[in-house]
Amino acid sequence: MESVVQTSTEPNEPHQHTILIVEDDPSLRDGIHDLLDFVDGTIVHSVSNGLEAVELLSEVTPDLFISDIMMPHMNGFQLLAEVRKIPKFVRIPFIFLSARGSKEEVFKGRTSGAELYITKPFDINVLVDMAMTQLQRASERKLANQEDISSLKRTVLQILNHEFRTPLTYVTAYYDMLADSIDSSKDGRNMDEYLKGILSGCERLIDLVEDLIMVMDVRGGKLAQVYETSASRVTNFNELIESAIQTDEATLEKYNIEVAFSPLDQECVVWGVEEQIKVLFRHLIENAIKFTTYTAMLKKSGRVTVDLQITEDNKFLELVITDTGIGFPEEVSQKILELFYQHNRQHYEQQGSGAGLTIAEGITDIHHGSLSLKSIDEDGCTTTLSLPIHTEADAGDQSVNPLLKKRIANILLVEDDEVLLEGLEALMHDDHPNYMLQYRSANNGEEALEVLKSFTPDLIISDLVMPVMDGLELIQKVRQQNSLLHVPFIIVSGRNRAEDILLGRRAGAEEYITKPYDADELMLLVYAQLDRYFEHLGAADKDFDKFKQNILNMLQPEFLAPLGSVSEKSNMLAKKQETITTADDLRLALGDIQSGSEMISSLVEDFMSLAEIETGEANKAFDSRANNCFDFSYLVSDAFKAHQAAFDHNQIEATKILATNGYGAQIEHTNMQKALIRLVGIVTSLCIEARGSRVAIEVTRGITKNITISVWHNGANMDAKEKENFAEVLQSNEGIEFNPMDFSSHYRIVNGFVKIHGGTFFLIEGMDDSFDKFVISLPEIEPPANLSLGNSGFKLQ
Repeated sequence: MESVVQTSTEPNEPHQHTILIVEDDPSLRDGIHDLLDFVDGTIVHSVSNGLEAVELLSEVTPDLFISDIMMPHMNGFQLLAEVRKIPKFVRIPFIFLSARGSKEEVFKGRTSGAELYITKPFDINVLVDMAMTQLQRASERKLANQEDISSLKRTVLQILNHEFRTPLTYVTAYYDMLADSIDSSKDGRNMDEYLKGILSGCERLIDLVEDLIMVMDVRGGKLAQVYETSASRVTNFNELIESAIQTDEATLEKYNIEVAFSPLDQECVVWGVEEQIKVLFRHLIENAIKFTTYTAMLKKSGRVTVDLQITEDNKFLELVITDTGIGFPEEVSQKILELFYQHNRQHYEQQGSGAGLTIAEGITDIHHGSLSLKSIDEDGCTTTLSLPIHTEADAGDQSVNPLLKKRIANILLVEDDEVLLEGLEALMHDDHPNYMLQYRSANNGEEALEVLKSFTPDLIISDLVMPVMDGLELIQKVRQQNSLLHVPFIIVSGRNRAEDILLGRRAGAEEYITKPYDADELMLLVYAQLDRYFEHLGAADKDFDKFKQNILNMLQPEFLAPLGSVSEKSNMLAKKQETITTADDLRLALGDIQSGSEMISSLVEDFMSLAEIETGEANKAFDSRANNCFDFSYLVSDAFKAHQAAFDHNQIEATKILATNGYGAQIEHTNMQKALIRLVGIVTSLCIEARGSRVAIEVTRGITKNITISVWHNGANMDAKEKENFAEVLQSNEGIEFNPMDFSSHYRIVNGFVKIHGGTFFLIEGMDDSFDKFVISLPEIEPPANLSLGNSGFKLQ
């Protein structure tokens, strides 16, 4: 008897636009329902109040809400607030329908966070038109967001590939050269060079892993907890800066970079954790030096100035670092602090994951400070760190300076009337508790497009009628750019006819304001649109943050053990070279380095495979490289070959059974090979542990039109704990976790690659005298009539 442990998969269904109507008037509700239901590609649900709508959201995910305001049990404003609390509904557009048509009520609706406010009675055709416009805008934003996330994921994978594989090459290649030249290394010159290469690779990998683990500690609250329990008076800032500069002495000397440090000349106390402040200083100074090296290579020199000073009001300690590096454009000044973000990485051989500035920002926040980076015309960068000065009255409770915590919002103003433009510019100096407004101006749409080449706005305010290029054409041009698709657009126009307003809305404007306008009302609408815009961005950031957290979850402290071991053994070998007199002595000394190097290679390969699955690159590989396979002998042979040393050492027999009757499956060879190699590795380890003598692979055609690849061994079956681990890994939907101490990562890799092939990965538990079998099931394809396998091996069609 055999039992099956398996995970379920759900087929993807084609998406249709789902609209939820919330209206307590049954005749109006039914009329709107019937009309929208008649539109192709829409699924319409309708309920009578907000409470019913919230209950329905557990079963239905709308693409658009259309809601009355005055309803029993829960009104429209309350419903909107509840909807916005649910992360997956944050970006879904909301249209209010209301009989409340006074200026005050309309204005309240427009500033509530809803996309549209339509007063009753209304033209039903206009409602349908606006509903379709909102659905189209939402679909465009969703597609653009998916493309952005895909692009960011590709960038992350490129960074991880470079940052992990490059130093890994140092470790493995220099070890191989050292092992291959044993007899010629007696003079020590080659050995010194090779050991330095191994150590360099290890140190870079250790720094990378430690930085990424510290990012986890920042995000997980561990460093904040240390601050809460261990913060004290910190005063030795000059010493901490000098220590950070000394860390990069080799780089400074190599690239002829001068560091001019102006120390603090009076006593200053900050309430904090000294070790965290040391890390903060080190990352900021390292960042300035790193980017100065790129220009120093061309100019043969560079300069970094480091100034410690106290602000004039004696409230803050400021660290100001100015470099002569490559700099960056103004619009990326906020992104530069994000993990895995690097500006123009493709043009520079940058090292690092972008973790340093992420850590710096996290530690700054923990210490109630502020951190900003500014660059003018991409010519160098000025980094300013402010930490609140501690006084005895504070008793360690440092408050946040509200001015330092305002969000900078970039506004583009487009108006051909100079007087009106000056008026709009004056409004941009408005004092708001949450926003600090920065603006650029243009006199027409064509000038605006020129400004947009170097300035990324968070909101655009534009006149409608202008020479050269009017507001409608400008909207059209803006909406054609994915990077500006989300940016809210406010039309300010002297045209107040209903058809003009409708035309502006259709074009994609979030607001249409008629001249003359009330300045206070305009600014309230500006802030409402900024709130909604940054709410959209926050939801998108959460999507990417979840992905980044999944990447971080793959890194555990155990990753550092083999790195530390190789580094330690290499150092020991360097120190006792003189005692090594024979090739056998050297081979013995290299044993630990070899095992550590192999473990590091295995860990990095597993990490990168999981990253390829998480980023979606493995899916793209399947889409572009999958072929019809009718002969699996190469896959099986490669999987056995990868573990031949373990088979020989443990006297394990490898058996393969190929009986597909000519049927095959779509296979992307590289990743399916990775999956099968890891699966055979799991079974081989279990075989050794269970004192088995044979590992077998059987490829057969199943009874349900599938190709099954079964792998098992003939020792004792797995214990209940390992079976539970297998089931837990495959059933988890919480992202990927990396644990080099068990088979979890291997299970995830196999399952990930198999799912990309449209297959399933499961365990058939052996009963009585039968053995546990790991099974990969793939959708079969029929062989062509002229198929002839012969001895050609891996047959692709």
